[in-house]
Order: sequence, then C-alpha cells, then structure tokens
Amino acid sequence: MKVIRLIEFTGGPALIEADAPEPRPGRDELLIRISAAGVTTAELQWYPTLHDKQGQDRVGAIPCHEFSGVVEDGGQDVGSLEIGQEVFGMNDWYAGGA
Repeated sequence: MKVIRLIEFTGGPALIEADAPEPRPGRDELLIRISAAGVTTAELQWYPTLHDKQGQDRVGAIPCHEFSGVVEDGGQDVGSLEIGQEVFGMNDWYAGGA
C-alpha cells in the first residue's frame, strides 16, 4: 500500500511517498480503506508523531491521524461496525497514521 512518511531532511521535516505492507487488524481494531486523511503542520513536531509509547524514536513515522474511509476488515470485538461501512475518526496517536 502507499503511505506518506515523515523523514528528516536538511531543510527540516519532509513528507515522502513510500510503500508499506498492508496492516492486519488486531483485537478491537479495524482496517480502513482511506478516502481522505489530514495532517497539520504542528503534527509533524508532536511527541507521539516522533516517538513510540516507550519513548523510542519513530523513524519514518506515518502521520495523518484524522481520516475517513470504508471498513475493509476487522478484528474481534469491534462492535457493530461492518465491512463496507463508511466511517471517520482519529486513531491512536502512537500508532501509524492513516
């Protein structure tokens, strides 16, 4: 799948297009086929964008935590959301973005 990654560039942070393996949803998680995602300039410098939950640097982080799209797959215990349902939301700040 195609993603946008945050890298350090001589002029500061930069966003580049890259390839990544398609994720698999775990328990209480959904896989969303993204239609639109948003990133703010400030997000590129927020602590969770640049670090994981243990405080380690995240190299090549995927920003864009605000999204809309369609449910493509789901793990156990995702409630009433169904495959094909249109959704919007925000994901965990320490997870890879949309």
